[in-house]
Amino acid sequence: MRLRTLVDEVRLGPAVYRVLRPYRPLPRAALFPAGGEPRPHCLLMYADRTAAAVLHAAWALATISPRSLVCLPMRAARPPAHTPFAGSEAMSYDLVLLHHRLQFPLSRWKQVRARLRGGTPHTAVLPPGVLPGYEEIDHDARGYAGQRDHLRIELSGRTAFVVGSTVAFRQWGHCLRRLATGPGPDEASSCGAPHHCVSVDDWRPRQDRDWTDLHIEVVADWRPGAVLPAANAVRR
Repeated sequence: MRLRTLVDEVRLGPAVYRVLRPYRPLPRAALFPAGGEPRPHCLLMYADRTAAAVLHAAWALATISPRSLVCLPMRAARPPAHTPFAGSEAMSYDLVLLHHRLQFPLSRWKQVRARLRGGTPHTAVLPPGVLPGYEEIDHDARGYAGQRDHLRIELSGRTAFVVGSTVAFRQWGHCLRRLATGPGPDEASSCGAPHHCVSVDDWRPRQDRDWTDLHIEVVADWRPGAVLPAANAVRR
């Protein structure tokens, strides 16, 4: 699997951050929070088949890139017409995948994003098996009290962040594989609705906070919803 990317290196004081983005924009991918910041109970993402394939590759890239931030810009996208966000003032969010080892302060992303330029083109070659299949995962492991490899999902500055370890990204990799390849003949959607979707969450045992669900729906027939009037738009 390959992913054509743009690579930027952004310096903030003594720190240098490496940011990877898809080479081409994703006009048919959008992400909306349902609930308040910084802990929404659900993030609703919509993607056409092309964007779903890019997200799959980007998740694999993030899994093996512990020193990089993998960004999928989506804030310019219009919501699909069939969603509750069409015709509303809701604005799409970007998605950033990163490792907790970076210890990246999410509040600094706005400064990093403002310094992104054209980027250097680069083709990332992703080895086979980066994201395992469903049957290769120990699905009971995340329920163990001593398990430390969990994802964390946060919002900051119109960006959704998924933070985790290599193990955590791999554990959820089967969902992203299924998103890109399509459901099996007898496989239902993750939410029981008549569409192809997967869900990723940051639940963990004995946690002292609410957990957030990232629900990703593949929209085969993408019809853009109404455009937000410029006079009512809020810039952030």
